[in-house]
Amino acid sequence: MAWRFKASKYKNAAPIVPKPEACIRDVCVGSYQTYGNNICASAAFMAFNWEHVGSSMAVLPLDDCGRKSKTMPLLHAHSDTITDMEFSPFHDGLLLTGSQDSLVKVWHIPQEGLKESLSTPECTLSQKQRRVENVGFHPVADGLIHVASGYELALWDLTKQKEVFVNKDHAEVIQSTSWKKDGRLLATSCKDKKVRVLDPRAPEAVLSVANSHQNIKDSRVVWLGDNDRILTTGFDSARLRQVMIRDIRNLSETQKTLELDCSTGILMPLFDPDTNMLFLAGKGDTTILYMELTDREPYLIEGLRHSGEFLLSS
Repeated sequence: MAWRFKASKYKNAAPIVPKPEACIRDVCVGSYQTYGNNICASAAFMAFNWEHVGSSMAVLPLDDCGRKSKTMPLLHAHSDTITDMEFSPFHDGLLLTGSQDSLVKVWHIPQEGLKESLSTPECTLSQKQRRVENVGFHPVADGLIHVASGYELALWDLTKQKEVFVNKDHAEVIQSTSWKKDGRLLATSCKDKKVRVLDPRAPEAVLSVANSHQNIKDSRVVWLGDNDRILTTGFDSARLRQVMIRDIRNLSETQKTLELDCSTGILMPLFDPDTNMLFLAGKGDTTILYMELTDREPYLIEGLRHSGEFLLSS
């Protein structure tokens, strides 16, 4: 019983906030209504939507700092808002973007960064007539990407620029996707209030389906490392922000359901498998919640809340 009241070993951990001169200032960003991320990073670069429309991107070295000019080199990526983006886990300068213009593009960022604006991608993939919601690289297979567009989830082979798998079993728009660390399974959250686990190699790709957050507002899913658990964030029927942990071997039952506050910003879950730390950043909030994940009750041990000066917009 004492275990259930155990304090996190990270309860006194505190982030080191950089000095103002080490920050990037005067960036020109907007507020975007997308299911994907509006900022991402590799070991060398960070990328984020630029200006109100968000069809262009700023790509900066991780160690960059100081004020930014509106005349700086940009990645002129799409004709409409970029809805999601991700750097390759194999190549620090390989960037994948999806957009409301229904296109998916792959970009090569030079090792020295953008010295002039770039508008020519490595390749362009046409994704039906629906806007692209999520894009991402496979965690272990170089050259394989996934694309969620409307009700469809597809896998593309970049070397052949060919669609190699498509699933149409979702009843509504796919809101979030996450690969298991070993790349065998994929989890999705959907506007139909369900969470699914898929194996693209199986004859029946959808292995299991379960009811999830009972509100059609944005929901997100993240795989908890290489084990058989997933975590989702969303809203319950009373519009409270909610966190759920599930074991995929019994997807219909939740191991843990945590209800937080009634803020309207979706909780963006970021999980570090090396430390078992979960970071919950609310879209539009100035607070990040740190929690330690365990394999038994209470499953989530709260650490601290860090309040910053800036709104989170990913």
